[in-house]
Amino acid sequence: MANTLGRIMLAEVPTIAIDLVKIEVNSLIFNDEFIIHHLGLIPNGQCEYCFVKFHLKVHCHSDHTLDVTSYNLKTSDPCIVLVDVAQYVEFDGYNAFEQRDILIVKLCRGQELR
Repeated sequence: MANTLGRIMLAEVPTIAIDLVKIEVNSLIFNDEFIIHHLGLIPNGQCEYCFVKFHLKVHCHSDHTLDVTSYNLKTSDPCIVLVDVAQYVEFDGYNAFEQRDILIVKLCRGQELR
């Protein structure tokens, strides 16, 4: 029963089919397939017949960990909107939803993903 509910919920999330991913630089411990899988899990709202090209270029220069999220994905098409994840938070007794970007990977100092 739980497996069926999980499949139904995942079927309702709009995603894109990734045809081609070109990773030029990957200095992470994760292999390219892991990163590509995470890219495919980011929901978006767009036409199913459209061709979309995203660009990702991040480099960590600081000593702190850098979160690479769906916010870092750039496209030249203004019609394409990536969907954010809402997180339930309680602030000063008020209940609210906080918008958050979807985490792809984390970078340490000197690591780059392009």
